[in-house]
Amino acid sequence: MTGRQLIEKSLSEHFGRPMRLVLEDAPDLAARAGLSLAEQEQQSRDAYERSTEAKVRAHAAVRSVLRVLGGEIEHVQVLDKERPPAEPDTNDEGA
Repeated sequence: MTGRQLIEKSLSEHFGRPMRLVLEDAPDLAARAGLSLAEQEQQSRDAYERSTEAKVRAHAAVRSVLRVLGGEIEHVQVLDKERPPAEPDTNDEGA
């Protein structure tokens, strides 16, 4: 039994009637789909880390310490366990 036949059999058993699996090749659809949720979250996290690093490097206290003690900042590591949401989530209202 091929993989396709196995899937069709499982679908038929689940839905209680004969099912046929049809595959469509749509590369243009995938290109138009945009970024996945994981890719969007990663881009958002990267932007947050760049913004935080810029704020740290520009902070007056940090700049004063560097001026008095000398040296430079090699790396800023953001230790937030979870980044605060960019927008308030309104989907949970009334739930």
